[in-house]
This record gives sequence, C-alpha cells and structure tokens, in this order.
Amino acid sequence: MQIEFDQKPGLGRSLKDRVKDLQMVNFAVEVYDRYQEIGERCGLSGYDSDNSDLASIYLYLNDALPPAPNVNNSTANQAEAVIEITGVRMVSAEPHFSDLLPPEFVRKRKLAPLSRDRQAIILDAKLKEITYYSDRGKTRFEPQLPDPGQSVQSLLAAAQAEPEMLKYKTPEGPYGWDIVGLQLGMKMTDAENTIRKHMKVGRVLEGKRLYDGSAQSGRVTPASSGKLFISEDQREFIAIIDEPPAAAGKVLAVWRRVYMPGNTVSENEVIGALRTKYGNPPGTEVGRLDNRWHTPDGYRCEFRSKELPLSINWTENDKPVEMKQDDNKLMPDGRLPEPYHDPLNPNYENAERCGPIMTAWIQFQSPDLFQPERNQSMNWVEQTLTDIGPYMQAFRANGKTVQAAGSKGLASDALKF
Repeated sequence: MQIEFDQKPGLGRSLKDRVKDLQMVNFAVEVYDRYQEIGERCGLSGYDSDNSDLASIYLYLNDALPPAPNVNNSTANQAEAVIEITGVRMVSAEPHFSDLLPPEFVRKRKLAPLSRDRQAIILDAKLKEITYYSDRGKTRFEPQLPDPGQSVQSLLAAAQAEPEMLKYKTPEGPYGWDIVGLQLGMKMTDAENTIRKHMKVGRVLEGKRLYDGSAQSGRVTPASSGKLFISEDQREFIAIIDEPPAAAGKVLAVWRRVYMPGNTVSENEVIGALRTKYGNPPGTEVGRLDNRWHTPDGYRCEFRSKELPLSINWTENDKPVEMKQDDNKLMPDGRLPEPYHDPLNPNYENAERCGPIMTAWIQFQSPDLFQPERNQSMNWVEQTLTDIGPYMQAFRANGKTVQAAGSKGLASDALKF
C-alpha cells in the first residue's frame, strides 16, 4: 500500500489537522487487509476466468487477528480460526479497503483502484477465537480472543476523534545551550548577575512595557519586556527577555551582539570559537551569516527576523533610546524569530513545538586591499537563544491583545561564547 503525503506541509498548516490526518493514515494501514478474496469466482455455469459476469468471493473480517505468540523461542507458524458469518452481500464492484475510508481522504491520497468492475459476493464475518500452533502442529498455544479495540468500528472512531494535542512541556529551571553562561529558563536576577560577571556594564535599558502604559491598557507589544545591558565601551549588547505577568522574572529569550573593529579578530577565529564550544550545527558546519543549533523538533523551524531599530522596544529614563552604529545607521534590535513579535498569529501554531534554538549570525566585512582604511569598519557577531513555545504560551496566558507593531580594540582571546 502506498499513501501520498503533502511534500510541503509547511508550518502554516494546523498541527491538529496534521495529527488528524495521521490518525486516518493509521486507520488505513490497520484495515488494509480486512477484505480477503477467497475460493474461486463462481456463477451459474461454473468457474470461467474469462467470464467477467462471474462474481468474486470476499471475506470481510471485522476483527484484527491477535499477534502470534512467541514462547520459549517457539514461534507459531500455523493457526485455526473460528469465525461467525454475520451476513452475505452482493456488490457491483469488487471491495477494496478504501471503501472503509472517508471519500475525501481516498481522493486526496489516490487510494482507490483504477478499475474494479467485477461483481463480488462479500461474506461479513466476526472472529470468535484463534488458536496458534508451532513445530508443525506439535505445540498448541492457548486460544486467543479478538481485541474489541481493533475492530473496524473502534479503529474508525479513534481515527475520527479529535486529537488530544500534547502541549510542549518546558523544562524546569535553566535548560539548553548557553551564551556566556545565560540559559533559557533562568531567573532574570540570576541572568543579570551572570552578565555583570561577564562584562563591565555601562548602561542598562528597560523594555518599553515598563513605562508605556500598555500593561495597564491590556494592549501590549510582544517581546517588549526585559533588560538590555550595554558594556562600558559600547561594543557588547546583551538582552534578556521575559513576559510578565505569566512569566515575570523568567528568561524566555536572550540575544547578544559583539562589535569588533576590523583587524582585531579574524572571521576564522570567531568560527573556531563557536565550533569549539557548541560543535557544528546539525547537518552543516559553522560558517558565515546564519548558523542554527536545534533539537530534532526544531528541524523545520526557520523563521525570518523582523528588522527593527533598538528604539522600538528599549527605553532609558522612561524615554526611547535612539542609538547609532559606527556607520551612522540606527542600531538594530535583536534578531528574534517572527513568532516572538506576532505570537497570536494562527500560522505559527505549530512553532510551539520547535524547542530551544540557538543562532549565531557572523557579519564580517571583506578586507579591502586597495583602501586599507576601510578595514576599520565594525564586524559583528550576534547570537540568540529562543524557545517559541514557552513564549507564545506565556503571552496568551496574559490574556492581552497584541498591538499592531507592528571604539576600543577587542583582543581575540576576549571573545567568549
């Protein structure tokens, strides 16, 4: 039996719909052999294989055969079954297991045979018991009764039932990869102590939610609560994100950006440091631009990141902070995945099971051999730690509606991950 699946199901399709689809696929597999052709085709003039008017005889067994026992390495290789014939039917076309499935499911999966014009006689039957034998009949096992849960009716009811969705269970306490000792699930106070031990902090920005009145109005902007620590030399930025009140004081995301003047740290040194600490990302090697470490659940969880200025979400002294990079462009906010900025979007429902993901974005300017002065422009590395499920759950638990959002040199041995 071959069942076709969508080649590109995508994250936009409901997880519940896909689970229901798999339930029906499982039902199809279970009932694949419930129709069995028996004996020879028959008719008033006897058997004639070339006579299309003759009917085939099928046994339709409502119950599944219990598995053959294996006792003391003795495997059953013979069986005797007692069945009860509950009815006889004449049908205009030979039966097929797809007759037991919803027509729309059969059509989409192309399960129906191309041609089956011959008439058939169907003997409806129920299994009463089955007895297995081994050693050419010398060993007899105890008779077995059918499992009511494996009848066609029970299996169909289970396949059509609303699936009980398993909710993503967030580990207790800190978990997953770390960035300079910071992990998801940490207490915000512990995370702040870790940051202050890692670097000399010059400024601390607050998420705008603390001051913009949105928490009182119930219309908050996602990913706008937390603290952003800036080093004294303004070369390193580390943000920790929480989601009060449901997840107040708990780290639900981390981003870190390090700026490095040209000719201080090489790109290969950065790649080597990442590989030494974290190993290579699944299925690839550490390289330029975007690197992703994830669990098997996060294999297909790639999302774009909104490019927002830092001033959108961060404040200082109750006012938005407008900072610029050395190239005079606005300082960007952290590259958090899109579901952090739009957690109520139903298209991201499946993202709740992505699990922890760490990224590292390496942005180095290509050396200019003819204009060496250009090599002083800043290179940078940005890392993120995210787990979309816990953040989306916390945001929903808050019961709020999302508002439309919408230079010193750095020695190579000082760059730590």
